[in-house]
Order: sequence, then structure tokens, then C-alpha cells
Amino acid sequence: MAEISDEARSYKSGMRVAGLLSVVALVGAIGGFRGWVPVPVGFLSGAVFIAAAGVATMLGARAHRQLVADREKQNRMGMILMAASQLGKQDDATLEGIAARGGLAGDAASLILQGRREKRERESPPALG
Repeated sequence: MAEISDEARSYKSGMRVAGLLSVVALVGAIGGFRGWVPVPVGFLSGAVFIAAAGVATMLGARAHRQLVADREKQNRMGMILMAASQLGKQDDATLEGIAARGGLAGDAASLILQGRREKRERESPPALG
């Protein structure tokens, strides 16, 4: 499995903390219902349970959304690399045409052209002036 981003990791941590708080609050609410703690404490615990469970659900949904976005980004980069390995054999004019069309192949062609430009700049002797 892929490494998760820091943003998704923070959402998951917050979800776990809110989930733990909701479990503790649920125990307090049940205790108020059964008479183990005073009834007002039970009602307050019930309200805290509802709020904490809602926050945990919201953070869980955000963590899931972020994980899906991270996975899609990683898959797209892998596809760009595969396309770049196939397009690396093409000349600059062909790559410029592919880059102008855009899309996944266009992104790969742009990366190849950029790499070739940087390589030419490194290999060219500095101008005397």
C-alpha cells in the first residue's frame, strides 16, 4: 500500500481521538440511564457523544477523500512516467506537437522537453562576455 500524505494522516488521527471521546461519552450516557452517574451528567455525556461521533464521521470522510486523491495523483504520475518512457525516443518537434494537444501524453512530452532543455543548458559552454 502507498504511503499516506500528512494531511490524510492528521485526519485519521483526529478521527481516532474523536472516536475515543465518543466511546467514553457513550459510557457516561449509559451510566446516566442506568443510574450509575447523576442524570444531568448522563444527558451531557449523551450530547458529547453525538457531537464527537459527528466530528469523527466528518474527519473519517475527509480522510477517505484525501486518500483517494493521493492514490489518483500517484497513479497519474505512474502513467506519466510510463508515457514518458515511450515518448523519450521521439524528436523535439514531435514532442512539441504532443505537448500542444495536452492530456497525459502532453504532460509526459512537456516533461521530456523540459529535461532536454535543461540538459542542453548544462552541456553548453558559458557565454563569454
